[in-house]
Amino acid sequence: MARKKRSVVAVVAALTLTITGCADEPAPEPPVTSSLACPAAVPGAGPAAVTLIVGARANNPRPDLPKDVRRLVESAAKGGQEIRIVRLDGEPSIALTATFESNQKNDARNDSKLDDFMKRTLGVVQKLEPKVAEADGLAALAEAGRITPEGGLVVFLDSGLSTAGALSFTDVAMFSAEPADVSAFLRKEELMPGLSGRTVVFVGLGNTADPQPVLNGKLRGRVTAIWEAVARDAGATCVDTLAADSRRTAVDRPVPVSVVALPAPPRPPERCGTTVLADSNSVGFVVDTARLREPEEGRKVLRQLADQLNAGDQRILLVGVTSSEGGRARNVKLSQDRAAAIRTELVKLGVDAGRIRIRGDGPGGRYFTRDVTGEGVLIPAAAARNRAVVVELTCPRS
Repeated sequence: MARKKRSVVAVVAALTLTITGCADEPAPEPPVTSSLACPAAVPGAGPAAVTLIVGARANNPRPDLPKDVRRLVESAAKGGQEIRIVRLDGEPSIALTATFESNQKNDARNDSKLDDFMKRTLGVVQKLEPKVAEADGLAALAEAGRITPEGGLVVFLDSGLSTAGALSFTDVAMFSAEPADVSAFLRKEELMPGLSGRTVVFVGLGNTADPQPVLNGKLRGRVTAIWEAVARDAGATCVDTLAADSRRTAVDRPVPVSVVALPAPPRPPERCGTTVLADSNSVGFVVDTARLREPEEGRKVLRQLADQLNAGDQRILLVGVTSSEGGRARNVKLSQDRAAAIRTELVKLGVDAGRIRIRGDGPGGRYFTRDVTGEGVLIPAAAARNRAVVVELTCPRS
């Protein structure tokens, strides 16, 4: 019995030594993960200069730095790269230029100084004040491109709902503009920012705060697509988009920013009168085609129209309208095809084909609005407004 007891004690002692030995070894560092995909922004990439564009303005959530962005800033600081902050307001300007320096040979002291540097940088972001009314995101992006060296990162922290400059969403039709049209307009007007050799990361596009209304997923997607297209076409090496927590905590600043009106939800068609079927109410078309961009959503709107028509005896005229790009003859044909496509959908929903007439006005007629500059450059929002089919309903006289 004694021998067995000593054996048990020996085993316990051995286990105790083994466990103690393991506890003395440093725990392995957990792997660093990231939601970013651009080569210059992933963990392990070399340090690069970072410029933060900060939308510290009304109607925008209170600015903060997500962990992925903090990692980029810390990497730049450790590598001795410059960190800059651009204030996004009506006339964007540089709010901070800083480089982390430490002559401490002690790692703990060096880490402490780095922590202080990061806290001060974050403090500038969180307390940044606008100086000029409104918000010009395009000008901020251009300024960031100008001051960021090639190989550096530009991080755009804003909703993207600019209210000033060439990429303003104060015209509600901008939500329906084609990203390629926006880029082409900026390029031809020589307003494109210079982003060649830079990586651009957008953070929180579409996130708003009171009194700016909330954007649904569709509108967020359109805002994101426009900004991403501009960055790519401006020569950015890589473009990434990072979702951020959508907080409605507004920036409490006295400098005013206009509230951007969002596209109104589809209204029931007028029984006798004119109804415009446009991209803003889900009855839009794929560029240069007569195919509905969102067939299911578009048919919901057309179902409302068909129900009203099936309950009445109105005369129906569908008028197709297009934007100005391309030849007139081609656009007249396209407008006819789009009007015919709407007629086909209405007939499927039970409307008598004999009641429906179609006409293609192309880039003209009473429903067309000018969509080019004096130099003939297509204006994206105006062009989007022109891509429509207008329904004219005439009630018989009693």
